Amino acid sequence: MYDYENLKKDFERLVDKELLFHAYLFFGESQDNQFNFALALGNYLENKKFITPKPTQVLNELLVISPVENTTGIDAIRFLKNFLYQKPFFSKYRTAIIKEAESLSLEAQNAMLKILEEPPSHGLIILISRFEESLFPAILSRLHKIYFSSIIQIEKPYKSQSRFKNNEIEKLVKQFLKINLQSFKSSEIVSQIAKLENQNLNQFFEILISELKKNLIKNSEILKNILRCLTSINQVNVNKKLQIEALLYSITQ
Repeated sequence: MYDYENLKKDFERLVDKELLFHAYLFFGESQDNQFNFALALGNYLENKKFITPKPTQVLNELLVISPVENTTGIDAIRFLKNFLYQKPFFSKYRTAIIKEAESLSLEAQNAMLKILEEPPSHGLIILISRFEESLFPAILSRLHKIYFSSIIQIEKPYKSQSRFKNNEIEKLVKQFLKINLQSFKSSEIVSQIAKLENQNLNQFFEILISELKKNLIKNSEILKNILRCLTSINQVNVNKKLQIEALLYSITQ
């Protein structure tokens, strides 16, 4: 299971050994966590400090692109291309962060694909999105994907659960993966999951995702369904039990 410290150490190692991939997709339900981590990475590249920079701090080799009226158009990607192909002075990389990548227009995605096909050696692109399937498959195939759970706290890693509680949740995950719709225990287990407090429920999904990622090819569609379920559960006035039952149905088909 990824937590903030492990993710931070991995990226520090990649930077120090000059093994960074040219483009990443940070995806998951908490886009603030993804964005803050991307900013911290940009700060480490430029200043060797893996912390989110203060609002008043300027990173010379960093460009952030945000949607305008819920759309990121081709002009923004043209500007990004011009930025990336300029030689960096304060870092080995020029870093471009694209917030809400699902807002990229079709023209913008086509332009982005051309950049990803021939990326500059000193360019780093980080796309941030809630869902990975919101982008062209051709773009996705050229990105290294990292899922961010809401458990990952950028400024203060989440460490409040006891080991006993972790064991209970792990047991619940195993039961969930083994049950089927005809089992008389299915409703009982779904009810237990739905009654979990938010932090414990997030941990349940984190462990579930970790288990399913052991076979990404087989479980890719299920993982997408989990992300949809998480998004729905985080909405106001949603019946958690119904959402989890729907997820169970998708897993057992």
